[in-house]
This record gives sequence, structure tokens and C-alpha cells, in this order.
Amino acid sequence: MIGQSLSREVGKPSEGGILVVDDDPAGLQLIVDLMGKQGYHVRPANSGELALRSAASRLPELILLDIQMPGMDGYEVCRRLKSDPKTRDVPVLFISALHDTESKVLGLRVGAVDFVTKPYQAEEVLARVHTHLLLARTRNALDAMCLQLTERIVERNNNLEAMSDALEAKVAEHQATAEKLRLASKAIESSGDAIVITDGQGIMLSVNPAFSAITGYEPGEILGQSPKVLLSYRSPQDFPVMLSNSLSATGAWSGEVWIQPKSGKILPIWLNISPVQNEQLVKTHYVGIFFDISSIKKAQARIDYLAHHDVLTGLPNRVLLRDRFEMAAAMADRLAQPIGVFFIDLDHFKSINDALGHPTGDKYLQNIAKRIKHSIRNSDSLCRIGGDEFIALICQIKPKTDLKGIAEKIIACISAPIEIDGHELQRSASIGIARYPDDGLDIDTLIRKADTAMYRAKDQGRNSCASFCGHMDEEVEHKLNLECALGQALERNELFLRYQPQVDLQTGKIVGMEALVRWQRPGMGEVSPDAFIRLAEESGLIVRLGKWVIEEACRQARFWVGQNLCVPISVNISATELRRGHVAMIVDDALRCNGLSSVWLVVEITESGLIDDTSQTRAMLEHLGKLGVHLAIDDFGTGYSSFAYLRRFAVSQLKIDQSFVARMKQDSEDHAIVNAIIQLANILRIPTVAEGVETQTQCQLLIAGGCQIGQGYLFSRPLLPDEASAALRRGYCG
Repeated sequence: MIGQSLSREVGKPSEGGILVVDDDPAGLQLIVDLMGKQGYHVRPANSGELALRSAASRLPELILLDIQMPGMDGYEVCRRLKSDPKTRDVPVLFISALHDTESKVLGLRVGAVDFVTKPYQAEEVLARVHTHLLLARTRNALDAMCLQLTERIVERNNNLEAMSDALEAKVAEHQATAEKLRLASKAIESSGDAIVITDGQGIMLSVNPAFSAITGYEPGEILGQSPKVLLSYRSPQDFPVMLSNSLSATGAWSGEVWIQPKSGKILPIWLNISPVQNEQLVKTHYVGIFFDISSIKKAQARIDYLAHHDVLTGLPNRVLLRDRFEMAAAMADRLAQPIGVFFIDLDHFKSINDALGHPTGDKYLQNIAKRIKHSIRNSDSLCRIGGDEFIALICQIKPKTDLKGIAEKIIACISAPIEIDGHELQRSASIGIARYPDDGLDIDTLIRKADTAMYRAKDQGRNSCASFCGHMDEEVEHKLNLECALGQALERNELFLRYQPQVDLQTGKIVGMEALVRWQRPGMGEVSPDAFIRLAEESGLIVRLGKWVIEEACRQARFWVGQNLCVPISVNISATELRRGHVAMIVDDALRCNGLSSVWLVVEITESGLIDDTSQTRAMLEHLGKLGVHLAIDDFGTGYSSFAYLRRFAVSQLKIDQSFVARMKQDSEDHAIVNAIIQLANILRIPTVAEGVETQTQCQLLIAGGCQIGQGYLFSRPLLPDEASAALRRGYCG
């Protein structure tokens, strides 16, 4: 029954769990996640002082300790742990970037049981943790049983004190020793890890059943021999010498070893060797504990595969593509042979997903990947970079090879019908071609130029290919087309406004709306503002566009005021409009034409728009101030605003740029910038509006920092006028 209790105690995890100490947040999180996935209870600490307090408050089962930390380093933490009777028996395993022997020896001298160098292998860390937890639990279980036995002996001696004599005491002592040995033997026999005991010369004296189960050798077949007989051809030839040197230097060794069991099939194991010393500190025996890590190796191989391949198609991804390009480019340079880089994009693939669902679309992509793969040579490479986009590297070609002919062959194979789930699907493809080294020397440049050529192919009617040419500036042509269409859009009423609510962070009530211009281009759907706002600024159309936005926003604001749905509407004014337009006059006219009070209009000017400190800009801002229009500084924190502007022009809002808000949680610097902006605004008594709020965590951080107003998808997407009216009637988003 005591043996069963010991077995239970050995396999029973401590409530103290594993204490992980590392000042690097990323390194700390990495090891916490690694241990957590294995089911261990993990307690993190980011400094030596915190680690000591944590260990004292609740004794951990094992401590994973970094060395190089500010303040108290890992060596000092270990010394203090080992000097404290409460914590001195907790095994400490160093995980450090230090890899020299002196550092490792110092770590063992201060009391560590093991030392792992960074960067580490996941299976190594897991193996060492597993081994030391097993040793610690076994030791603790034996100590507990010894204590139990001692207490029993004391109790028996107290009860039989009058009758006991020296002989009975000696017998009781021998009985206790025998029981301890029996329990230790039982624990070894019951262990799921293989255990082998050798003499000081490395001759095997004892093995447990797990050893026989893993190696296939029964004790009678293996005892009396050296463990070297188990080494496979995959182990380094000098491994025995290296092992001997390590045992002589540090007294212990652990690592990956390949053995050849009786079956002949080689096997990876994780081996930990520890010495056994007599009272004179002479190493009389060695204990080796190992376990099969085949499943861990397979899992690592799977992780490596997923890191370099597209899950859906099994093709290489961008990471592996980059490696293959480097190898292909090196060979191309040696052989003076160019490389063709094809950017392959399926035409109208989205309609398959929309009509038949993503599972059907995925099957279609898998089939197309196989078709393209079969249409190129084994020496070429094909990768999927996302969605319906593929990159092909056509290698070992002659300088005058007709790459368009190869591309047309690929297009033909893609265009053939495919039957999937009872549907006959047929789509074409557009391919852009770039050539190494003529069009670029790195894969990113070549992909970009092939992408540019691919859009030329699409402009030519799709289902075709186009080669990138230095004199062909397709981007300019695209801009010209877009510029022409944008000018017509102003005349054809293709533009419209959406309104995104601005919300009081304390009450949740809608306190304002920002007008955001959108373009519904016939035949092409809704054009992203990123695609035409910058173009409008570069072409000068921003003045006409801005005038239309102001007039439309004032018309909508007047309608809401008439419906008693009164909140200010914000409109964006670019630096170009400030320099080239008559913003104040346009605003004044729009307010007068709609009979709208200026209190319902907020003009947002980007912080960068204030950099150009011209007399015209200053006059424009002063004129807006005289009209009574509220002035907001947009994207605050990204430019170089002067405090004088904030005070001189009675700024009514500071809008915190969404790039800072998005990174608040991950980047402490951005969090600090946001808080600094809020504090500055509060000092100047200017309300702050946080843009791009998308999560509750961001919202809570902003509230804690003192921000008053939030805007973003957490509260509402930009709304059509009728949707915005409904939200204002409710008073809240949702």
C-alpha cells in the first residue's frame, strides 16, 4: 500500500506548478505557452525579486530561470533560493543565451540541476523539464515516505520504550532501510521512462521494464554490456568521447540520442545521465533515464512543414519561396540563365466563393494548384501567396526563352472546365511576368513588378499574360484612368457619404458623426477611399471633392437638426485644400444655404496639414474660427503640431491616430504616446477622440487614460444616412 502511495505521489503534479522567470516578455510568453500546452500549471515572473516572492508564497515544483536580468541576475536568485531552507530543495533549471562552459559550471555550482542554452529546441526543454520533474517527484515521494517511516518508528519506540533494546533498534533501522530500498525499486520498476543503472565504468547493472519495452532487450540480454551497443549509425561517431568529457566536466549530461533497438528500427530518445556518489563524494554509479521522442520529432517536423507550406494546397508559401528563389538566383548567376517570375491571379474567382461557398472554392483552388504544378517542370517552383494568387519561378531557361508561351500554357490548363460537387466550373487567369535579373535582383521587387504586369493583363481583358517593361508605366495609366473616372463621378452622383458614430466612452451615447466619402463606381463596385483620396489630392480634384463633401454633410446635418437629432458632423479637410482651396468660403456658403448653425459642423485638419505654416493657412484657420466652426486636429501624434496652433485657433478636439490605438496593447511605447496625448489635451482642456477603436481592451485602456470619445468598429461601422438616423434616434450604437 505504501508502494502504491509512492507511485501516486511520483505521478502527482504539485499545486505549486512550474515557476518561469524571464525579464523578456516575448521569451517569457513563449516558454509559458510551451509548458501550458503540455498541461503544466505555469506561474510567470519577470524579475528575480518577483521570482523570490512568488517562490516563498507558494513553493513551485520546478523553476525555469533566466540568467541575464536587470537588477538581480539568475545566479543570485539561485543562490538565495538554495540558502533558504524553504526553497533550497526546489530544482532550478537555467535557460539562458549564455553558452560558454564557465557560465554553465557556475550555474551548476550555485545549485542548478541543469542548463539549457538559447535558442533552444522545444523538445529539449520539454524533455529536461519532464526528467527533472520526475526526479524531483521521486525524491519528494521518497522523502515523504522516509518521514512517514521515521514517524512510525518514533511512535513505536515511544510505545515500546520500556521494552526496546539496542538489538531491536538495529533491526528496526535495517527494516526501515530495506523498506526504503524496496520502495525506490518499486518506483523505478513502475516508471514509464526507461531507467538504466551502470557502474562507474559504464557497465549496465540494472534496467527497468520500460527499458526493455523501448529497446526490446530483456535484462539477461543486455546487462554486463556498455550502453554503447545501443547507439545507432545516426549518433555521431565521437559521441562516447563527448559524453565522457561532459560527465567529467559537469558530472551530468542530457540530450538527444539515436539508438537502435533489438527490432533494428532506429529511434530518437531524450537521455539524461546523473551520477551517484558515495559518502566520500566518489562517483560509484550512473543513472540514465530516457524516453522515446519520436512523436515530438514528428510534431516538430509538422510545425516546420506548416511554417513553409500553404495548408490548403500543400504548395510552398512565401517563406519557402524566398529560400527557393535565393538558390535559383545563385544557380542562374553561375550559369548566366535568367529566371521567369510569374504572378498568377485567377479571374473572377470570388464569384465561386460567393455563389457556392468557400468549401467549393477551396476544392477549386486545390485542383488549380495541381494543374499549374503539372504544367511546369520539376525544376520550377510554384507557391501560393494567398487567396487566388500564385507565384511560379521558371528556372534554368535560356536568355531568349518565350516566357509568354509558358504563361499561355498555364492559362490554358487553368481555363479548362473542372467539375466540383456537381458543378462545372471554368475560370480564366491573368499572369504578369517579370524576369531576373533584368527586372530586379530580389524576390520582392520581382513579385511587385510581376504584379504590375498582371494588372496590365487584366486591363487587357483578362485571360491573358503581360510582361513587365521598364518603359511601360502601367501604374501611371491606371492613375490617369482613375482620375478621369473620379472627375466624372463628381458629375454623375457616384459619390455618397457614410457616417461613423463618435461615442462618449463613459456613457456609450452618440455625441457626433464623422462624414466619410465613398465611391460607387459602375461596373467595379465600391472603390476604396485609399485608392482615390490620395489621387484626388495629387490631381487637384480634392478641392472639388472636398466642396461636395462639405455641402452634402451640411445638408444632412440640417435634416437631422430638423428631426431633433442634433449631433455635430465632422468633415475632413486636406492640406491641399488648405493651400489651394477656399475652405472657409465653401463652409460659409454651405452653412448659409442650408440655414445651419456652425455649432453642428466640425472641420478636421490633419496634423501634417499644419506643418506648412503659410499666411494663407493661418488666414484660413482664423476665418473658420470666426465662423464659429469647431476645429479638430486629425491623426494627432503623427506630425509636428505646435502648441501655439492648439491655443491660437481654439482647437475643440484632438483625434488620436488609429495606428497608435491599434498597437496599444502590444506596444508599451504606443500606449505611452496615447496617454501623453490625452494628458496634454486634458491640460489644455481639449477633448480627445480615439480613432480606430476595435476591441474592448483598447476601449478600457482609453477610458483608464482619460480619453473622452471613441470612434471605430467596436461601436459601429460607417453607416448610410438612414442607418445613421436610426442610430441617432436610439441615441446609442447597436
